[in-house]
Amino acid sequence: LVNKYGDTNADENDLIRINVGGKVITASRDILTYQKGTMIEALFSGRWDKEIQRDEYGHIFLDVNFECFQSIIIYLSALKHVSDKKISQYLRVDTELQPIFDHTMSYFGIEYPPASSNFSSDLMANLDGIEDPTSTYQHTSRQLQDLTLGKETWETLTFDGYPIIVKDRLSHEQKSLKSAKEEILRAKRNLEKEQDFIRNISA
Repeated sequence: LVNKYGDTNADENDLIRINVGGKVITASRDILTYQKGTMIEALFSGRWDKEIQRDEYGHIFLDVNFECFQSIIIYLSALKHVSDKKISQYLRVDTELQPIFDHTMSYFGIEYPPASSNFSSDLMANLDGIEDPTSTYQHTSRQLQDLTLGKETWETLTFDGYPIIVKDRLSHEQKSLKSAKEEILRAKRNLEKEQDFIRNISA
C-alpha cells in the first residue's frame, strides 16, 4: 500500500507544513495521526502521500477554515499531553465558528471523547508491504466464507457430540474465527473509506 500510494520514509517525528485555506501551519505527524482510525489520521499517515493535493511549494493543501483546523491540531495535541478531565477546554472556538468547527471535526472523523483503538485500526496501521490490501481482504473473506464441513459452515456447526473439553476448544475457535472475519471486513471497509476520502479531498 505505502509503496504504491504513499511515502515509505514517513516517520512520526516528521514536521508537516500544511496550506490551510491559504495560510501555512506546521504540525508534527505524531500529533496529526494521534487519533487512530480517523480520516485525519489517514490523511497524514503517509499511506496516501502520492495521492494528496499539494500547493506550488509542495505543502499539503486543505480547503478548510484555518482557525478551525488550528483548533483541531491543538485538540489532538491535548489528547496526547493533557488529562481527560481537562480535554474539553481545548475544544472551544468562537461562537460564530462553532458550526464550521463541528462540521470540520465530523469531516475528518474526529471523535470526542476519543474512541478506543481496535483491531481494525491496528491492522490499517500495519499494511506496509501489501501491494493491494483490498484484494487481500476480499480473498481472505472468501476463504472464510467458503470454509465448509459437509453442508454446514464452520460458523453454524455445533459440537454437541464431542467431549466437553474438545467442545469448548472448538467453540472457542469458532468464535475467534467469526470475530476475525468481522474485523477483516471492518478493516476492508475502513480502507475503502480512506480511499474515497483522499480522492474527495484532493479533487
